[in-house]
Amino acid sequence: MAAVMDGPIKIEEVETFPKMSLADLLFKVKRNPDNAAARAELEAAIRDNDMAPFYVHCCGVLGWAVDEALLGAMRAANDARIAELDARAAEAAKSEGETEVREALLAKTEYLAKIGDRERTKTAAAETTTKTVGAGQQLDIVFTLLRLGLFYEDHDAITANIEK
Repeated sequence: MAAVMDGPIKIEEVETFPKMSLADLLFKVKRNPDNAAARAELEAAIRDNDMAPFYVHCCGVLGWAVDEALLGAMRAANDARIAELDARAAEAAKSEGETEVREALLAKTEYLAKIGDRERTKTAAAETTTKTVGAGQQLDIVFTLLRLGLFYEDHDAITANIEK
């Protein structure tokens, strides 16, 4: 989170997932497959963030050959991070309060959105919502799902989350 000074009022910028700039890069490469700079930036972001689910999507949309070694390494990194987040949630449920449990579940939801895992993000978001009391926090979860729909150009998901 970065703080930005806008006159006398300090505004905090919150990092949101998935990164819409990656959807923009995907669109640019889809529109112009010869755009080497956009393709390189997209590939680098996928690798740097271990975005295995989004990589599979990009390969399908753009007709890229799947690099099985890269995909395997990214999936292993994803599985390890998800295991850490699950352990954190289990520990919070055992020895901490509801707020800590919700924070742990939210961290998992945000991570899944970050790597572009649509289905598991929806499941994690539903679980997080059951532990969320505040309307503002519930809206944050809906906005994450809305961004995910926009990210994948999933008009049904966009409509469903706007209706929420």
